[in-house]
Amino acid sequence: SECTRLTDLSDLIESIVRDFINLSKLCTFKGPDRFAIEGRPLSLKHAIRNLIKTAITYDGGRMKLI
Repeated sequence: SECTRLTDLSDLIESIVRDFINLSKLCTFKGPDRFAIEGRPLSLKHAIRNLIKTAITYDGGRMKLI
């Protein structure tokens, strides 16, 4: 089981967005430079990636996160 730890949510989202951009998906993120939370980083990354992927799929291939 993954341990909870301090995680920078903004950095996590930016890395996911970069992954989608590398796959030629139109995806942008505009948020705070840092947003620290206690959480399970791998679980958060998986959940956020799935949300963004679904949004891109149903929004014609583009996604803007604010």
